[in-house]
Amino acid sequence: DSSTPLIMETRLLLREGVTVYLPHYLRNWNRLETNRNWLFLLLSVAGGLLIYSIYGGWLYLKNISGANRKLSGYIDELAQSQERFRLILDSMAEGIYGTDDKGNCVFVNHACIEMLGYTNEAELLGHDMHYLIHHSYPDGSPYPIANCPAYPPSVRPEGGHITDEVFWRKDGSAIPVEYWVRPVLENSQEIRCVVAWFDVSAQRQVE
Repeated sequence: DSSTPLIMETRLLLREGVTVYLPHYLRNWNRLETNRNWLFLLLSVAGGLLIYSIYGGWLYLKNISGANRKLSGYIDELAQSQERFRLILDSMAEGIYGTDDKGNCVFVNHACIEMLGYTNEAELLGHDMHYLIHHSYPDGSPYPIANCPAYPPSVRPEGGHITDEVFWRKDGSAIPVEYWVRPVLENSQEIRCVVAWFDVSAQRQVE
C-alpha cells in the first residue's frame, strides 16, 4: 500500500564492520492512523466542551453579578421607603399602630408609644394590642375581644370610628380616646388593620 510509511531500519554488521539499511513498511499503520483520527476527534470535542463550559460559567457569573446588583438596588430602595414611612409616622400628632390578622402589633409611631406611657416600640411590637391597651371598658369591666371594633377579624370593610372608649396606659390609668380603624384590603401578609387615635381627655373635661 503506497499510503503506508516506509521505515528505514539501520543495522550494524559487526563481523563485516559495515552498516546496512533495511527498508520495511510500518506495521499496523492503518490502525494507528484510525486511532490518531479518533484521538484528534476526542480532543476537538473535549476542547469545544471546555470552551463552552468556560463561556457558560462566565455568562452565569455575569448574570449572578447583575442579579446581585439589582437585588442590592431593591434592598436600598426598600430601606429608603421604610425610612420615609417611619419619618411620616413619627411626624404625626395622633397615635398610630398597625396589627396583623391576630391583633398583634407590627408597627407603632412615637406619639402612640409616648401617650400610652411606654418608652420604646419593643414594649408593644408583637403584643396583642387589645389585651395590652383595650382590655376593659371605661368602668373597668372586661371588654371581650370579640366585641372589639379594632380586632382584625371584626373590622368592617368600611372601617370604623369610635368616640366613647378608653385605652389603658402602661401604669394602669385609662385615657379617653377617639379612634379610627381601617382594614388593609390589599393582599398583605403582615398588616391587617391600622388604628389612628387621639387622647380626648381635655375635651371630656370641658364637656
